[in-house]
Amino acid sequence: MATPPVFAKRINKLSLQIEGNVEKGIRKVVLAIDNALVSSTPVDTGRARSNWLPNFNTPTEETTKNTSPSVAKAAVAAKVAAFDIDKHASVHLTNNLPYIGKLNEGSSDQQPAGFVRRAVLAGVDAVKSVKLLKKR
Repeated sequence: MATPPVFAKRINKLSLQIEGNVEKGIRKVVLAIDNALVSSTPVDTGRARSNWLPNFNTPTEETTKNTSPSVAKAAVAAKVAAFDIDKHASVHLTNNLPYIGKLNEGSSDQQPAGFVRRAVLAGVDAVKSVKLLKKR
């Protein structure tokens, strides 16, 4: 039987492992959702696809004139890599273009309505694959 100090040390080690894995899991989920959003957002100029912008703790109010999905994905990946569970309570992916709602409602022939919901479901699938503890 472990003494209280040994037990406390083991619990602390486990809590640090869980915290690190939660942080990795959050990154994985956000990137899965972003990938699904970028790949499924209908394209005319590419601006809607490139305006899925990340922000910590609150949704961003920004937009970008960028039209390159690879540049947009790289920006999201860089922001998500900076996620720190001790500093950030949440990660938001926001698209502030005035027509994004219409695109999600199916105004484009390129995608059926509901591509945002499908992207969130991709995130749910990613959550299911997150492991909080390693098997011994």
